[in-house]
Amino acid sequence: MEVVKKMAVKEEKKEKEEKTEKEEKVKEEKTEKKEKTEKEEKKEKENETKESVKEIYEGKDNKKEEFFEEEKRSVVGRIINIFVWIILLAWVGICLFDFYNTKTGKKPVFCLKKETTTYNDGYVNTCTGLGYKIFNYRRTSFNGDEYGPFWSKDRTADKK
Repeated sequence: MEVVKKMAVKEEKKEKEEKTEKEEKVKEEKTEKKEKTEKEEKKEKENETKESVKEIYEGKDNKKEEFFEEEKRSVVGRIINIFVWIILLAWVGICLFDFYNTKTGKKPVFCLKKETTTYNDGYVNTCTGLGYKIFNYRRTSFNGDEYGPFWSKDRTADKK
């Protein structure tokens, strides 16, 4: 009987060893699967980053082309902008120069059209410039100079 008991104990040990071996194999398989999935995930992430880097790089090339196109447009825009500012500043300079001449008693230099209106008690010289009018009143009722926009009228015209 002891032999049978020993054999039964041996069989139990074998069964326990087999169970532990099976459990270890299952654990190893699970860890291997986890490692494989982790590796696959890493590879997928790397591929995604590579693709995104490619997209970014390709996008940069497109952005470079767009930048150069915008730069070409902006160069033309800058030239036009500078041209407009030069014209605007020249016009302001002309207006201020004639205004200064008028205020100091000199005749305006940049007149496009000169007119003289005669009244019973004197005359009015009108000088139409680039966007402005200068009235030089020499009348007994009103004597002086007036500087205004091109749409202004002689103040004494209706009293003719």
